[in-house]
Amino acid sequence: MIALRPMPNWKGRTKHLVALGLVAAGASVVVLRHCARASDINQTRAAAFGIQSAAIRWQVFYGDAVCPTIRQLIAGRTAASSTRMVDAWDQPFVITCGPLTIGVTSSGPDRKRGTPDDIVASPAPVRKQAW
Repeated sequence: MIALRPMPNWKGRTKHLVALGLVAAGASVVVLRHCARASDINQTRAAAFGIQSAAIRWQVFYGDAVCPTIRQLIAGRTAASSTRMVDAWDQPFVITCGPLTIGVTSSGPDRKRGTPDDIVASPAPVRKQAW
């Protein structure tokens, strides 16, 4: 015959279980925020490189006298109409043009330009086609 053990006495342990549950919930929130931030950074980086590619195509087709805006890229059909004009933190992307180079920058999670968390599609060369 199997000996049955008496039920444990939970009296006084409820507070500890509630505290443990709260700690577990807090840890889950931290992990989820970290994952969401990493996802935002990856999506913004991909969008910046997509805008950079569209800007390079725009300058090849329309010339490099003017640095294009995202609206011009969409109107000129070098960027899709679904191209995001802002990053994951609702800040506008900045397109910079130099002599035969184009770069795209997001101000990043802190929403301030020129800080270490900025997301940058480094200036890439614009190669003119010989027609």
